[in-house]
Amino acid sequence: MELTEISPKLSFHDQIKPWFDELVTILGIHQISLETNTAPTEREDFYKKLITGKEEDIVSMNRASSSMYFIKSILVDYTTELKSRLKKPPLKLALDYSDEKVLVWAEVEDDDDGTEDALILAEAKVNSKYYTKGFNISSTIVEKSDGLTVPPHYKSIIVDGRS
Repeated sequence: MELTEISPKLSFHDQIKPWFDELVTILGIHQISLETNTAPTEREDFYKKLITGKEEDIVSMNRASSSMYFIKSILVDYTTELKSRLKKPPLKLALDYSDEKVLVWAEVEDDDDGTEDALILAEAKVNSKYYTKGFNISSTIVEKSDGLTVPPHYKSIIVDGRS
């Protein structure tokens, strides 16, 4: 359950009461589900961490949540940006990620400067948006004649029927 967004047409002062009223309602629903053992496991774990006050657990939980949010956003923005720039797809495209970084492995035709430029510019555009938040994307671009294989920890994605 998430709080509904209050109308931006209301002043901050006018948003306070409806926001807190909804928050209190949600907390009440969560309390009942915890007391009756009907809460989803994730919700129960979340409240256990808050109630016990273990700061490290709470910070780790927040870090995992923010990483999930930003990595997903980076992937969406990167693929959107890449689609808008590519004239033809790379021969291979694969991704890997960690808590704060998305790694891209791309294989292009020999001397295909257009595809290479699109990959580099898509990376730069995404990094300009997320770098200040502590997240980034890093590309490795190889040519077909290099004869390199996609590292095993990367996940290949299909681009226009190619994987």
